Amino acid sequence: MKLKKIAKEVLPKSAWNFLRHYHDISMDIILNRGARVCKIPYSGFTLCYGTGNALIKKIRGGKIFEKKMCESIVSNLKLKPQSGFLDIGANIGLISLYVHSKLPAVKIFAFEPGPHQAESFFETIKENHLNDKIILEAIALGNKLEKVAFMTHFSQDCSGDGLVDTNRAGETTPVAVQMSTLDSWYEKANRPQVGVVKIDTEGAELWVLQGGEKFISETKPIIYLEIEPKNLAVYPYTREDILKWFNTHQYELYTLGNELCTEDNFKTFVGKYDTYVAHPKK
Repeated sequence: MKLKKIAKEVLPKSAWNFLRHYHDISMDIILNRGARVCKIPYSGFTLCYGTGNALIKKIRGGKIFEKKMCESIVSNLKLKPQSGFLDIGANIGLISLYVHSKLPAVKIFAFEPGPHQAESFFETIKENHLNDKIILEAIALGNKLEKVAFMTHFSQDCSGDGLVDTNRAGETTPVAVQMSTLDSWYEKANRPQVGVVKIDTEGAELWVLQGGEKFISETKPIIYLEIEPKNLAVYPYTREDILKWFNTHQYELYTLGNELCTEDNFKTFVGKYDTYVAHPKK
């Protein structure tokens, strides 16, 4: 670990990203005996992924990705047994798979515009015969209906892919993807009942909320979302704007530790938390 830290400090960023990328790829090729699609057990399923995906490091040895949030999502879905779950920014499906492993009767609607992540998730769904349980759409959700540029990275940094380059990872390559809105999806899907929504879109969370105001007002789901100031730095709004949006739309925002977020204390959570949960006001 000490050598790794020194190398990261000494090497140019481009050289460090190159070494990380090909080290992770080499390890995956060895462990998967050269297969095009890598596989690993996860939450009782076979998870498919592309070589070098850094998220795999977080789940080796049976670990659960974002365990605290996943457990909280499942707890809240149990209170709404007839409701579905929306996984927005699903990546390779780690959260969707965990939810399905605990609540197999819950219908899951997942959205992932990243081409490599969506391809892996589709492979996982096919591998585990989950086509009627997890409905994946390879689109971005936001506040407009249009084709947009989606910024992609090398596989080790693909969790940072997003509508805007946050400058937190390596070089980006723009790819064209379709953007839709939650409200548009809601109508096309015949207004399904949804109990819980998870949004992790690398800074575009407020755009997703703005594009789903009708859906949210009608279904009143519990909403989990990432609020990361470093991601928001390149967006035309702040974390305070997100808090204001929830307050305006009759929601209360909490930390996962059940601390109510207010205008007075919200700034104290910077650097301490990046995942929050919003509940409709009673």
